[in-house]
Amino acid sequence: MHEDEIVALVEHRSPADPSKGLTNGGLAHQMAGLSTHPLSVVVVEERHSQIFKNE
Repeated sequence: MHEDEIVALVEHRSPADPSKGLTNGGLAHQMAGLSTHPLSVVVVEERHSQIFKNE
């Protein structure tokens, strides 16, 4: 917030959340909410050592 105004929206997710959200519709609902703001981002968080572990 800056001067009582929202300047950006950030949604934090774990790596499993996007795939689960695709199947249950939650991700589409969240994306629709984020699209109402000009500055929004989805951050998928994981430990660096785990990013390429399953390749």
